[in-house]
Amino acid sequence: DIVLAIKRLLQSESVHEAGSPAPPRVLYIDIDIHHCDGVQQAFYSTDLVMTASFHRNSPGFFPATSGFVREKGEAEGLGYNLNVPLPTGIDDFTFIRMYRKMLF
Repeated sequence: DIVLAIKRLLQSESVHEAGSPAPPRVLYIDIDIHHCDGVQQAFYSTDLVMTASFHRNSPGFFPATSGFVREKGEAEGLGYNLNVPLPTGIDDFTFIRMYRKMLF
């Protein structure tokens, strides 16, 4: 399970370039037809995990209750959740352009 793997990564030690300890951080990118609702829920209120989900968006498509652009995290996690719902039939060129704009 990816949530358990991310929690394990968060237990590891990180070091700044200057050599001082730093809190570990994880960027989770989900490119899938479905929204990563479980991962989003697990890390929605922390700034240690940035969750980015690129997923299909159409009426009645699972999960119809999450994955909206307005879901940006809460508390310390505000701004650390990115949802990019995609229309059915998006072509590769458009996807890559959108992906680069959103993450880089």
